[in-house]
Amino acid sequence: MKERKPWTTQIDTYGLLGTIHCLLFLDYMKVYKDERGRWKITKSFRRHWDHIWERLFDSLLNTPSCTEQPSLGNFRVEFESLYLADEEQYSIQRQRHEVLMF
Repeated sequence: MKERKPWTTQIDTYGLLGTIHCLLFLDYMKVYKDERGRWKITKSFRRHWDHIWERLFDSLLNTPSCTEQPSLGNFRVEFESLYLADEEQYSIQRQRHEVLMF
């Protein structure tokens, strides 16, 4: 919309990203266009966070066109496998996360 290009559901995914951004960073989302012409958020992801967050924001902020929408279903499956794993796998991921915190 900022570039005056046609849009369909991009406004909805932008709203979704704004909500996710508030939950992750406790601040409203601000975007800018980098030197390569890609839309980015002004906040930096923490280095111990999985790279899926960066890919999610990059993919949804830079939708190629109205007919080429990113697959939210694929992201959902990946998030489920990362964060809704069985208890044993969760325990292993939690230990890895605690090691990275220190």
